[in-house]
Amino acid sequence: MSRQIIYKALLLSVLSLFFFTTYAQNKIIKGKLSSMDDGKNVDLPGVNVTIVGTSKGTTTDGEGNFSLELAPSETSISFSFIGYTTQTIAITNQTFLNITLQTDTEQLEEVVVVGYGVQKKSDITGATASVKGDELYRQPVLTAS
Repeated sequence: MSRQIIYKALLLSVLSLFFFTTYAQNKIIKGKLSSMDDGKNVDLPGVNVTIVGTSKGTTTDGEGNFSLELAPSETSISFSFIGYTTQTIAITNQTFLNITLQTDTEQLEEVVVVGYGVQKKSDITGATASVKGDELYRQPVLTAS
């Protein structure tokens, strides 16, 4: 009789462990990120997808797809990409997200690229270097082309 009680208690504890592990399972969220450029829906590769409040995250693939595993306590995902406004989405019971990021025109105006030109050193903040043509001419040639 005591063996039956032990077996029942063991069975009950195993079943309760199974119940708690299935109750607290992580959820996998998949999705696709795109942008509306010139009236066309364009996939966005390389978008940062992070779980808010953690350091866990991923980036989108070449077609803008992502997959991320969330714990039950993690309820929001943030999407950020250079030139686009950052979006934060609250996750309820969704398993697939279709997100369209909006361009951030203010952020794009702050980017300046200088390929060549003449500037005063006093106008530049940061490290710069100047290479003269004679220095390039003296370098050894590795290929005929």
